[in-house]
Amino acid sequence: RGYVSIDWSGNIVVIKTFGGYANSVSNALDSLNMDEVLGTVAGDNCIFACLREGVTGQAFMAALKERIPDIDD
Repeated sequence: RGYVSIDWSGNIVVIKTFGGYANSVSNALDSLNMDEVLGTVAGDNCIFACLREGVTGQAFMAALKERIPDIDD
């Protein structure tokens, strides 16, 4: 629960986190081994996730909610 918001544009997902949480949230996302995600880059309070070609932000959120049903977008 270290994230603040999740939004996207094209094939980039931006996950804003509480200060100092981006690395932990990014590692948690990477550990899900989602086919939709090529990789993530974490700063201190923000993560960029690159989606595979053809994967939309809506499809990413649907896949994430399958794995984490109580996640809010």
